[in-house]
Amino acid sequence: MAVAAGAVLVAGCGGSSAKVYAAAPTKACLKQAGATIVAVDETIDVVAESALGGSLGAKVGENRVTIAFGRSDAEGSVLESAYKQYGSRDVPIDQVLQRRGNAVLLWAGPPSPQDTDAVRSCLKG
Repeated sequence: MAVAAGAVLVAGCGGSSAKVYAAAPTKACLKQAGATIVAVDETIDVVAESALGGSLGAKVGENRVTIAFGRSDAEGSVLESAYKQYGSRDVPIDQVLQRRGNAVLLWAGPPSPQDTDAVRSCLKG
C-alpha cells in the first residue's frame, strides 16, 4: 500500500445529494461485525492521511482494508484518483480499489465478495 509522498488533494467544488459516509460510525459497525480495527500507516499511505473526512484500517477475514473518507462524493473521486495516480502495487489497482461515494476502499489483496459486502454494509453516515 505504498503511496508516493507529496500527494496533494484538492477538494472538489459544488454540492451533492449523494450519501456521505463517516469514519466513526463505520468503525463502530465494523467492530460490531467482528472486524479488527488496525492503524493506518500514515507515513506510507499519504492518500489516507490527507483524506479530509478521516480514514481507518480494518482486518476483514484474512484481508486488510484502508478506508479513506472525503467530505463529499467529489472528494471521494479525488481520493480514488490519487490512489490510481500514486499507488505502487504488485496487484493491479483495479483489483483492490473500490469507491462508494465519498468512501474509498483500498484492500491489501483482491477482496472476496463476502469481505466487500461486509465492509460496504458497514459504511455509515
